[in-house]
Amino acid sequence: MPTALAVIGIFTSMVNWMSGDVLSDLMRQGAFAYNFFLGPFLLLPVVYLRMRESRDHAANLKGLLFCLIVPSTLILISSKLFGTVANEWEASLHTEGSSEGFLLYQLGKVIVDFSRTGVGFILAALICASTAVAVSQVKGLYRLLAGACLVSNVFLLLATGSFGSIFAGLCGLAAIFYTQFRRVNVARVLLLVIIIACLLVLTYSLSPTSIKEYLGKRYQFRVVESNTDRLVLWARAMDYFLEHPEGVGLTFRVGDTVKSNPHNNYIVYAVSYGVIGGLAYPFLVTGLLIYFFKIRKMRTEDHSALAISLAGYGVIVAFAVNSMTDDIGVSRWYFNAIWSLVWYCYFCSRAAQVGDVQKRGSVGAEAMKRMGQSSEVP
Repeated sequence: MPTALAVIGIFTSMVNWMSGDVLSDLMRQGAFAYNFFLGPFLLLPVVYLRMRESRDHAANLKGLLFCLIVPSTLILISSKLFGTVANEWEASLHTEGSSEGFLLYQLGKVIVDFSRTGVGFILAALICASTAVAVSQVKGLYRLLAGACLVSNVFLLLATGSFGSIFAGLCGLAAIFYTQFRRVNVARVLLLVIIIACLLVLTYSLSPTSIKEYLGKRYQFRVVESNTDRLVLWARAMDYFLEHPEGVGLTFRVGDTVKSNPHNNYIVYAVSYGVIGGLAYPFLVTGLLIYFFKIRKMRTEDHSALAISLAGYGVIVAFAVNSMTDDIGVSRWYFNAIWSLVWYCYFCSRAAQVGDVQKRGSVGAEAMKRMGQSSEVP
């Protein structure tokens, strides 16, 4: 259903983005649709579809940790620590007195975006996925690696000063620990919460002074002064949406005379693909939220399977919340990495769910067979 809505929205928006240079417009909007619509709605699900047939949950956890979480974290932390600033002059022009939160780093020949509205999304997702593995009863090495990734991503998120992503990450962590309360001894979960909280505080205390000062300014701007700039941007974007309900093609800048970024993923897709296409994105996110919320009650003794489902739940919660305050159109890599985490966890969880049902069915059949045999004894 979301894919069908997305395709309809792409076609309805053609009336506004199709101009005289038809080939150029088709190539440009086709590339956007390929990356930002068909990617999460169709292509990435197809890539990870086979994972629903896997019953080796330990191997699935290795894939999540060593193919998604660790490589993404290494790229980001390496860019921050060893990369060179590619836009120092432009970043220094911002009025907040610090270039933190506006930087681009060059690592080799690759430019890695570290602007707070760009990188915050993936950092919040990686924090949730890392925490899910770290608090699960899996191999010690896996938990240690996940803990290292957690600390690294927390440090990077603090450096960006993205309060929207910080709040989204906290929501994802809350979902993870709430689920753990239903499965694990309460004292053990409280201990894990204390350990994670201490890691977060320690990471902040060891951060450079420049990052702490920048976070203080961001806190003053966002929390103390309760700045309402997002509300202004959302209202302006909704006015533009009402002017063009059929959509204007993918765009992250709205307005006729004054162009601005809505800083809201849901509104961006509504403006881009109209009433019908705009429903596809919240439809997909809501459906995934409902699925992971339901399977949190899944009864299985395999801790690897539980870790994967916890990771998916935390990531989709953080993603849904963060989409309200920012957009993820800055980087196609960030975009696809987050949706890879979501779909990988989704299909692996489907495999665990099916396996659990089959296991319970075989146990029930064996019990019935034994009962039948005992009833035949004279």
